[in-house]
Amino acid sequence: MPQHHPAPPERGFGGDIRTADCDTVVAIARGQKATRICVILEEGSDIGALSRFLDAGLPVRAVAVTPEVCDALEARGMAYLPLSDAIDPERLFAESLALYHSVEAFSDAVDAHLAGIFPDVARCDAHPARDNFFSLYLLFDILLVRSTILKVLLEQTSPDMIIAFADDGPVPVRVPGGMPFTRDERIFPLLLRCNGAPPAVLCTGQPRREGRSPSGQPALAGRIKRDIRRHPLLRSLAAAFLAEGGPGGAGLCLALLGNLLAGKPAVAIIGFGYNWDYIFPHLVRTGYVPLHLPEGAGNGTDAPPPAGLIPADLLAAYGTLGGLDASSIIADRATPLLWDAVAATPSCAAVVKEVIRRWRPCAFLCSTKTTFREHFAARTARKSGIPVISWQHGAAGFFRYPLLAHTECANTDLHLVWGEGVRSALATDSEGASACRHEPVGSYHLQSLPDFPPPPRPFPILYVTTSYFLSHYYFGYEHRLDDIGLWHTQKTILDTIGAAGVASVLKLHPGEEHTGPLLRHLAERGISSVSVVRGERTMQECLLEAGTVIIDFPSTTLLEALASGRTVFVLLAHFVLSEHATMLLKKRAYCSDDPASFARIIGRFCRGEPLDQSPDTANTEFLEYYGIYRGDHGAAGRAVAWMTAACRHEIRQ
Repeated sequence: MPQHHPAPPERGFGGDIRTADCDTVVAIARGQKATRICVILEEGSDIGALSRFLDAGLPVRAVAVTPEVCDALEARGMAYLPLSDAIDPERLFAESLALYHSVEAFSDAVDAHLAGIFPDVARCDAHPARDNFFSLYLLFDILLVRSTILKVLLEQTSPDMIIAFADDGPVPVRVPGGMPFTRDERIFPLLLRCNGAPPAVLCTGQPRREGRSPSGQPALAGRIKRDIRRHPLLRSLAAAFLAEGGPGGAGLCLALLGNLLAGKPAVAIIGFGYNWDYIFPHLVRTGYVPLHLPEGAGNGTDAPPPAGLIPADLLAAYGTLGGLDASSIIADRATPLLWDAVAATPSCAAVVKEVIRRWRPCAFLCSTKTTFREHFAARTARKSGIPVISWQHGAAGFFRYPLLAHTECANTDLHLVWGEGVRSALATDSEGASACRHEPVGSYHLQSLPDFPPPPRPFPILYVTTSYFLSHYYFGYEHRLDDIGLWHTQKTILDTIGAAGVASVLKLHPGEEHTGPLLRHLAERGISSVSVVRGERTMQECLLEAGTVIIDFPSTTLLEALASGRTVFVLLAHFVLSEHATMLLKKRAYCSDDPASFARIIGRFCRGEPLDQSPDTANTEFLEYYGIYRGDHGAAGRAVAWMTAACRHEIRQ
């Protein structure tokens, strides 16, 4: 559950920010004789207040931040300015790249300060800020992007009054998963409280959206699962049984115990191993004892953090983003994260050192590392002379993703990648990914996809889209995605599919909660041929039933679609692929960088009309260059071979 603290003090420049209910906001606007009022709408529940402002005759201009708001305004026939009009993707990505190195410098300075006041941090060589870089960069980036958008928005509307909406209730500052904000948290009211922000009025009375609650689990089953995950051997035995189930799983458990009794080398898996977990049986059968680090290793504290955990001079030096002094937000969101890392350092060190002492692993294995505990474990292993080997988690190489340098390459000796294209891209990045060695082995997940049978006729369509970013909106990789632009693309594609009348599936991300606008659009247009799937079926299960795949945001799902041998359509409007990657992809898939043209291509295909493009579904150049390497089903063998060489210290930079 999120922990809360009282709302931050309200302050602004050019006049104190005011908080008031709807009726008082109307009175304030009339008293100021405002003639150009900008109303920032982040939730559908804000529309009721907007209607009251309009009924009162206020000269308001609505700014819609999310697809939900756009959908609600359009349903009522209300005019609005979409937030996407204030977004310049190229500018924002350039600023994000510059910010990356600034946050690195901030993190290193904070770590030096913490090591000077906490002996355990210095003794254990802990880096509470640098090893939380993923969360800190998102925090800075989200604030920079939103403050820049706010600045452009004000230039476009030239308001003499700004109205935003404040959530009722306390502000969460410790969010599960290390994210700086909850998915639905309102960011603009926070920014409008910053020094440097224009005067504004915050309208109260809006309920805070809590989001979907995690599925419940019986208390006893939950405790058993938690206890198993805290013991390396029990967790590995459970993983062995679940990997193959029944007699096969029992046999794998016996093989694991046999390796242990025979003194075979152990390898420790940090966090979710992904491809390492996928090849768990292979590790056991090649004579290794794979063990998971205890889940949640390292105890934090419920004690409040001491004052000044982040020095005021560092906040002053790094806290101005997009012309706003966001230092108070940075302090509020970063302090609990840093304090948890400081408090957990001694127990983290004890847990990792106990695993090293008891099990004597010859290597630490990992995939993506986003948390302090994961990076601390890797750092401790390397200090003990044990190599750390990471294996690429998701699609990479055909687009810029600076954070990969931290999540997969930092505190790593050897990074196994999915293809030569990934190695080539990482070798030339400017964020530090080249600090470790990269070797292509392929993706075990992609190569283990089944041989897909010929698709059923009349070639059902699978449309795969991505999640809205909402308050997690950031430019941590090079894209042109804005939620409202994506929503319009989704509607255009769904209208095209619906007109064709072909049985189709709209596959949403399993974690997507904001399905309302899309479901309402399907209902309003009477599109009954499209069914919506979120987590009920996996991507693989959907591919088995599909004949044609449409992708509007090419990521790992693109590689899965290409591996299936299906006909694939890829929209490149919301994602920036490298020139070489685009050239390879066009040999295999129908591509367009314009949503309207993309929809026309799909429509002509559905009607059986000739197309200008003629991609070859048998072409595997893109897939091999970025996903399956040699396409020979040898990913597991190559990964274990490199791991063995690293354990024998035969790997050199």
